[in-house]
Amino acid sequence: MPKKPKPNNFHDELNFARFGVISMHSRIDREVTSWKSEFTINGRTFRIEAITPEGRPHGIDTDTLVAVETLFVASSCPEDNWVHTTAYEMRELMGLGNNGDSYHRLRQSLRRLYLTSVIVGRKTSVANASGRVTWDNVGVRFLEGIRYRDAEDANALSMLDGEATLSIRLGEQLAASIRNGVSQVLDGQLLHQLEQPPARALYRTLQAHRRQDDGTLLDQLRVPLAEWRLATGLTTERTDLVRRALEAAHDELLANRYLEAVSIEGRGKKAYASYTFAERGAADPALVVLLRHAGVTVSRATALAAQHPERVEEACGFWKAAGPARAARYVIPAAWLRTSSRIQANISFRKSSSNLAVNVSSGCRS
Repeated sequence: MPKKPKPNNFHDELNFARFGVISMHSRIDREVTSWKSEFTINGRTFRIEAITPEGRPHGIDTDTLVAVETLFVASSCPEDNWVHTTAYEMRELMGLGNNGDSYHRLRQSLRRLYLTSVIVGRKTSVANASGRVTWDNVGVRFLEGIRYRDAEDANALSMLDGEATLSIRLGEQLAASIRNGVSQVLDGQLLHQLEQPPARALYRTLQAHRRQDDGTLLDQLRVPLAEWRLATGLTTERTDLVRRALEAAHDELLANRYLEAVSIEGRGKKAYASYTFAERGAADPALVVLLRHAGVTVSRATALAAQHPERVEEACGFWKAAGPARAARYVIPAAWLRTSSRIQANISFRKSSSNLAVNVSSGCRS
């Protein structure tokens, strides 16, 4: 089966990335099948209750979920929330080796995500005179359905059939959130440069929590280590072990120029983790949103925002000015995004294979 080129960008729902359900640990205690946590990062408070019959999601489960979400976007966010693929395509997208162990790990990962149930609480009031705090709670799922074919080898190691159809249905809230634009774009090149799952998991978590409500990204993030432990799914309460668990991932993110600097200062409950992010050529999320409002699919909007950030606002302005004339299918000429000269308002909208297609009624758009 021929290999497909790995995508330049991966897509990931923003809130689920902040919940801290998937642990950055490579190994977990499978006997722990339910747990609770409450933490505040960057002014956002989360209360999580989870039931995990096959153990807490961890390790490659971050890669599995991001791959499913990316395939969902690539399929234009189907209304039934089903993604139809193969284990071979999933494994290639995740950068796993083409062997039985990889198909076994992918099978176990999908099962952990499918069997995990989560209740997320949002604080609606602070403690009053009686000490009561009110919360709004909602049950969410990573996946609501899976269909796969597997087999066992001589050692009874269950593994997915690489060429059989693998169907995965995203959870209702997860799919709706991605469809409505509550998502982040992850750097595919960086993800494949990071060798260990904990580093990829930490990158995803950092990227989600540095994201502001207006779409901008913080240059620095400073968080209490006790809260950060919960946000990254680390299960130990000992500060020294938390530092040790983060250290290797920090080293990888520094070596690959995602982080400019990182430090952990203080002791016990007074310890803080401080991150300074390096500049990378990633798309500005605010520009991606602008293009998506103009009907551009997520993947194309991401590419254009990264390649021509200085032209996006003006091009979208001309598109908006067309008003009712953009009834069915029009294009934002790619030249609008490339040229640095003054754009004339009377540039006509026209169909062309060399231009960026804008279909207002299709694709994943906010």
